[in-house]
Amino acid sequence: MGDAATAELFDLLRDTREDIGKLTGILERVEKDHTDHEKRIKDLELKDARRGGILATIAIVASALGSAFGWIFKSIFAGGS
Repeated sequence: MGDAATAELFDLLRDTREDIGKLTGILERVEKDHTDHEKRIKDLELKDARRGGILATIAIVASALGSAFGWIFKSIFAGGS
C-alpha cells in the first residue's frame, strides 16, 4: 500500500470520526428532548388522574346527597317506610 493510499485511508478515518462526533451531539440533544417529553407526558397523566379522582368524589357525594334528599322527601310526603 502506497503513501497516497495510506493518506487517503487516514483522511477517511478522520472524516468518519468527525461524522460520529456530529451524530453523537445530535443523539444527545434528541435524548434530552425525549426525556423532557416523557416528563411532561407523565405530569399530564398525573393531572388527568387527579382530575378524574376529584370528579369521581364529587359524583359519589352528589349521589349520596341525592339519595338522602330522596329518602327525606319520601319520608315527609309519602309517609313512608
